[in-house]
Amino acid sequence: MEGKKSFEAIIGAVILLICALFVSHTVKIGKIQKRETYKNVLHAKFSNIDGIKVGSEVKIAGLRVGMVEETTLNPNTFQVEVKIGIKEGLNIPTDSVLAVTSSGLLGGKFLSIKPGADDMFLTNGSSFSLTQSTMNLEDLIGKVVAAFTSK
Repeated sequence: MEGKKSFEAIIGAVILLICALFVSHTVKIGKIQKRETYKNVLHAKFSNIDGIKVGSEVKIAGLRVGMVEETTLNPNTFQVEVKIGIKEGLNIPTDSVLAVTSSGLLGGKFLSIKPGADDMFLTNGSSFSLTQSTMNLEDLIGKVVAAFTSK
């Protein structure tokens, strides 16, 4: 009977150790992600950023190059003003498009930079002049129905 209790105690200790390692690893990953800072700041205005929040990724060609630092609603225009942090040293053409993009059918959303071909580049503090807002499913269905009923 005593051997069974000591075996259960060992199993319990192993489980507690695994839980402690899991919590420790989770906290460590969270701190690593929060330490990542971006020196260059760019701005953009959207009519709808559904699914984008502070901390959302900014990507070029699928690679993370920044993150959303702040979102505010302009009370006069009702547009969302987005402040993003970008890796230093990226030469993003001024005619680039910043678009709200989905990771997949059920995936999260992120901002995608589609580089343009201009010889001039966005500088720290400048704004994207071309943006593409998110489109919700109801709007898309409404457009399809309207296209078929107008014929």
